[in-house]
Amino acid sequence: MKISARQYAESLAQAISASSDADVKVALDNFAKIMLENRDLNRRDEILAVFSQIWDQAQGELAAEFTGARAVSDQTKTEVAEYLKAKTGAKKIVLTEKVEADVLGGFILRYEDKVIDASLKRSLGDLKNEMNK
Repeated sequence: MKISARQYAESLAQAISASSDADVKVALDNFAKIMLENRDLNRRDEILAVFSQIWDQAQGELAAEFTGARAVSDQTKTEVAEYLKAKTGAKKIVLTEKVEADVLGGFILRYEDKVIDASLKRSLGDLKNEMNK
């Protein structure tokens, strides 16, 4: 039976959550041995990405990415962080801002496995598709 990235990540998080530094090293060594035995070392990036989400969630943190056509003000960043706190219950928001001119206007907000695409580019694409019907 194949072990999913989420199962690996949850197991690792549980193994190291309340461990001392020495115990964490042993847990990581054992975890690597299991992955080697299962021939899953090539999936480490996927597993670590899921682990990072699980660990951050356990710590009350949420990573989010805000993409806009231009840089936004600190007030807007604060408002986005407050929205995400209210929406997800996270205690701390780690907001990464990206500027991409092809967004044209509006924004794209990514967090957890969700995407809020309020970009002008998407709106224009939707309009084009409607007109082509």
